Amino acid sequence: MKPLWILAIFASFLTACHAQTPTQAPKQEHAMHSSVISLSINNQLFDLQLENNQTAQSFANLLPLDLAMNDHLNNEKFATLPNALPTNDKTAGQIHAGDVMLYQGDTIVIFYENFDSNYRYTKIGKIRQTDGLKNALGRGTAQVKWGNP
Repeated sequence: MKPLWILAIFASFLTACHAQTPTQAPKQEHAMHSSVISLSINNQLFDLQLENNQTAQSFANLLPLDLAMNDHLNNEKFATLPNALPTNDKTAGQIHAGDVMLYQGDTIVIFYENFDSNYRYTKIGKIRQTDGLKNALGRGTAQVKWGNP
């Protein structure tokens, strides 16, 4: 009788261990979504390191995109996306050149200056190499190809 009782405990232990496997799979899948996409700004190539969040993944699912991005306040370029994306807005605080963020759910913004801001954004990613970013964006409207430059 005692060996059956020990066997039953051992079997339930194995079942409990097996139940943990599905909870680990989403973590692995989530980590796989972290990626880099290429973008072309007025024919100059840059790499965007995506944030590991739902907004960045939803943005990546829209790609490729070719957007005419307008200047705003001589520190950013913006364009309205074809679809609204999920948000997790936070007060920006310090914005850095190369930050790419979502504003009000449907506007993508590339920042090319460093400054403080009280506006709320959801982070999408960061352009890795910011040397030449401001010059590539130029004055006025910039043509930006996301995903397949």
